[in-house]
Amino acid sequence: MNWHYVYGAVWTTPLGPEDGGQCVAVRASKSNLEPTEKDAALRLMAAAPELLAALQALTDWGRDHTSPKDPNSPHALLVAASAAIARATGKD
Repeated sequence: MNWHYVYGAVWTTPLGPEDGGQCVAVRASKSNLEPTEKDAALRLMAAAPELLAALQALTDWGRDHTSPKDPNSPHALLVAASAAIARATGKD
């Protein structure tokens, strides 16, 4: 699934409502965040499904190609990435 930032909101299609998209999140007017911060947060939210998929693929690869006993292995980074995936998917 791809999400897209359009018109101050996150949509399920590239063109937002004109393309029959579903609104996932909107920039709330009642917030202490500046508009640019709200837009940055929405852009990050729009990228979340792709970021999660990429991180899952990376950690899957890492499980097969790294070792916690190898001092040059990125094992600690993979453990942290796995924990972030668990939080994002509600499996923590």
